[in-house]
Amino acid sequence: MSEQPKFQRYTRGELITARDSLWTVCGESMLAFEKCKMEKGDDPEACLQFSIAVMGCSSKIMRDLTSKCGEYLKAGSSCLNENNMRSLECDKEKLKLDECFTSKVLPKYQ
Repeated sequence: MSEQPKFQRYTRGELITARDSLWTVCGESMLAFEKCKMEKGDDPEACLQFSIAVMGCSSKIMRDLTSKCGEYLKAGSSCLNENNMRSLECDKEKLKLDECFTSKVLPKYQ
């Protein structure tokens, strides 16, 4: 029996597609991590607690997006892949994901 990975791996397209959703819920943690990195420099252990908070929050949001809005996340990611990661071509897909996120995922975090 093989072990399941602790964290799901997501593609670049999926993460770019989900960026607004991630910032909506995890923005405070992300900003704290960035602030720490600016203040503490390149010491990887100095900001570890903030990094863990960002990873945990992001993982929860991505799991919820995948389970509740997976078709829209996949459509947005596919659109980005087809358009060389240019999001301007994918407004329709982004709008659908945003609507799904707002109605099915965000209420859990408010």
